[in-house]
Amino acid sequence: MKNVFFSFLFLALFLGCSFTKPHKDNISRYVIYPKCETKTDKKACFTKSIHTHIIKNLNKNIFAQQGSNSKVRMYVNFVVDKNGDTKILSIKAPNEAFKMELRRVFESIPKIKPQLINGKAVDTTFTIPVSFVCK
Repeated sequence: MKNVFFSFLFLALFLGCSFTKPHKDNISRYVIYPKCETKTDKKACFTKSIHTHIIKNLNKNIFAQQGSNSKVRMYVNFVVDKNGDTKILSIKAPNEAFKMELRRVFESIPKIKPQLINGKAVDTTFTIPVSFVCK
């Protein structure tokens, strides 16, 4: 097989949260990824942990078939529900194989502590753009 080198170009989280503003006197917290419970900046830890999970678990060989110097852009919309489960809302990708691979990776995300607003667990929606350059 030809040498294939993937340059990870861009992976970031654009976080969409509930529009309800929490009251200062009620318990509120952001979603907490496992292993982030003891961290001071739980939001940054969540972002980094999702980022690391995707990079570690994504099968990059699937993208090798895209061709030389091709840029692959994909978007995953998902929700961390009230129970802490990750549910995919939609995936935008150039083909079905890429969609299936992203779905596989997101289904392996561990259970997350849901966001609390005014002491109640709420659904929190996220969008992750994933881009690769295949060389």
